[in-house]
Amino acid sequence: MPRVKRFAIDDVLTKAIGRFSNHGYHATSIGDLVVCMGIGRGSIYDTFGSKRGLFVRALRSYIESYDRSLQEILNQSLAPDGAIIGVFKEAAANGCFIVNAGVELATHDAEITRIVSGFYRTAEHRFRVLIEQGQRAGEITASVDPRQTAHGLFVLLLCLWVLVRSGASGEPVLRAAAQQVLALVPAHQPDCLEQKGAKMPVSANPPMAAADRSTNSRD
Repeated sequence: MPRVKRFAIDDVLTKAIGRFSNHGYHATSIGDLVVCMGIGRGSIYDTFGSKRGLFVRALRSYIESYDRSLQEILNQSLAPDGAIIGVFKEAAANGCFIVNAGVELATHDAEITRIVSGFYRTAEHRFRVLIEQGQRAGEITASVDPRQTAHGLFVLLLCLWVLVRSGASGEPVLRAAAQQVLALVPAHQPDCLEQKGAKMPVSANPPMAAADRSTNSRD
């Protein structure tokens, strides 16, 4: 008679993600996973096939959840610079598992390479779309090159992940990243206010003050 699963897949994947994020793939044994996931060894093999199968499933689940969080940020109709800083704020709290997987496994695992590289391409593409939307709306200066700037923002995002994963305090790193975002994506600066309530030119506010407002907008 087949075994009946008495656990929720999402719940055990969340526990596996926590273990893999904190200790890495190679330093995590099946025994460790049995303890942290609260299910038997047989259930792990029956459901995921192997430790690697569980890891791949956990990585895909993490990326899907992370993507949903980012989409929620992009759906808030923020100004482009605020939306980009929102992406960085989310990254300061999450994303390390993806970077860890890339560093530890991507060099010798083709499937992990495809998953991580695909995520990286999507992240960079999001930045480019935000920049182009901002330019069409007249909120980002036309002199910005969307492709090159998106790549620069993505490199900055990777640095943020690595620093946070290395133990750097998230808030100071995020504040520094926010300043760089405002430098890389300068807002269009009108000569004067066109209507009551229009957004003031960025030059009217010190860079750190603008960064503070963006990073604290959803605390």
